[in-house]
Amino acid sequence: MLQAGFRLGPYEILAPLDLGPGEAYRAYDHAHKRPVTVQVFPAAAQGRWRAVETGVCSAAALSHPHILDTYDLGTEGDMVYVVSASCAVDSLRAWLDGRAMSLGDAVRWSFQLA
Repeated sequence: MLQAGFRLGPYEILAPLDLGPGEAYRAYDHAHKRPVTVQVFPAAAQGRWRAVETGVCSAAALSHPHILDTYDLGTEGDMVYVVSASCAVDSLRAWLDGRAMSLGDAVRWSFQLA
């Protein structure tokens, strides 16, 4: 797990996020002066660099409101990282924590998640 203040090139790690595979962090891009999300994958991903690069480039080519824009892909030491647009919330679980959801919202979310 990376600590706050750790730097991956121009990206400064600020705090961990709960976003799925790998480790994800809220970060700041000092080169472009914007908040970003950095996802870090284990050293094992280095051996699959071409597959990771192909997958990330394919996702970056998509334009959809439910897919974050991808800004960068790189390696640092034995880590592979992907930099994308900043997430507004840590996860759906965190966003829902303590909220009551109406039936209409539940149906709308169900269609978006399916």
